[in-house]
Amino acid sequence: MSPASVRKAQMKALRQVEFYLSDSNLQFDDQLWEVYMRDPDHWIPLRLIADFPRMLEYPCVWGTGCDWLVKALGRSNGFLEVDAAGENVRRTGAFKSLHFDRTVYASDFGRVIPQDFEFAMESFFAQYGETNAVKMEYDDSKAFTGTVFCEYKLQESVDAILQVDSAPSWNGLKLSVITKATWCENKIKELGLDGVSARIFLETRKREGSRPLPEKAPTPRPTGRVFWMRCGDELDIMVSAEGTINPDDVKWPKGCTLGFTGVGKGPLDWVAIRAPLKNYFHQLPLVQMADAVGGVLIFHRTLTNDDIEEVKERLPAINGGMLTYTRFSAEEEATFQITRVSKLADEAFLGLYTRGTGRNGRRFDEARAGRGPGYKVLWAKTEEEQKRSAQ
Repeated sequence: MSPASVRKAQMKALRQVEFYLSDSNLQFDDQLWEVYMRDPDHWIPLRLIADFPRMLEYPCVWGTGCDWLVKALGRSNGFLEVDAAGENVRRTGAFKSLHFDRTVYASDFGRVIPQDFEFAMESFFAQYGETNAVKMEYDDSKAFTGTVFCEYKLQESVDAILQVDSAPSWNGLKLSVITKATWCENKIKELGLDGVSARIFLETRKREGSRPLPEKAPTPRPTGRVFWMRCGDELDIMVSAEGTINPDDVKWPKGCTLGFTGVGKGPLDWVAIRAPLKNYFHQLPLVQMADAVGGVLIFHRTLTNDDIEEVKERLPAINGGMLTYTRFSAEEEATFQITRVSKLADEAFLGLYTRGTGRNGRRFDEARAGRGPGYKVLWAKTEEEQKRSAQ
């Protein structure tokens, strides 16, 4: 990438992270909010943010580390700060109240979502001024409703989008843009509310999402007891009482991972994806998606050049999209494998020692071994017990 392209990408990534930690998003993102409040100093791991879908286009994922993202966040004007180790980020200021009066409601976008739709939406509203948040509305089936709420930083921006000579348009569609206050008035009439019920509706919408800051952080992460977790058919990993692993314990056949991209749109059929490889590999690979268009094939043995050519020939496409394969470097593969096993260990630990459910809604407890895709919990208090159980 040219220096200009790098700067442009870093500014785009910076704006995305600033949105994640903004007044308009952080308080309402359950995952980020829990991490933010769990740490007494409110640090959020960069590795967590780098794994978000909107960050996958930047060179801060799949084993390349977070150095690129640290440099991008260094361009912040003081809203964000990164710790000395370059591993965590936090916002520097206190939360401000959301601005009901500076929010507009736009409709009639249509229900067809083009590629990079969310970025396009942000660019569209940014024509009229700097935004705090742009939020698309979805129905219960996760389908876009064709409506968007946009909160601006300045009242002048609201005036600008409302006072254009002709109605704003999107891909040839004329849009209807009103203030959130007007939208509330219309909703009150539509729902037939009056008196107390109308006032309650209006005040609720004014405070919508204004989650108060708790005085204390949530209950700290629990402490369990040491257990072993089996990944695959042979690898047994010791998980500490805090749910962590020793990276040196993670073993894998070097050169067993193969990245791919180019997947076509549509639901994925895991059986159909792996079936073409069945007659060539004794054990079928694990398929792990990174995003909607790419992922990783994890094999049980080191891949030769002939193996890779066989994979390309037998699995040239998924959902009609022609695949491009990439072999991981030794460093990328190590980071990927250790991160993958660490996440499995964390999932097993939280499933065993927190109330609620594990993956797929299954509840775990100490009375029975936990299972999940790619792992199985093996109970043993000491290394000696584990050795005896293996004999």
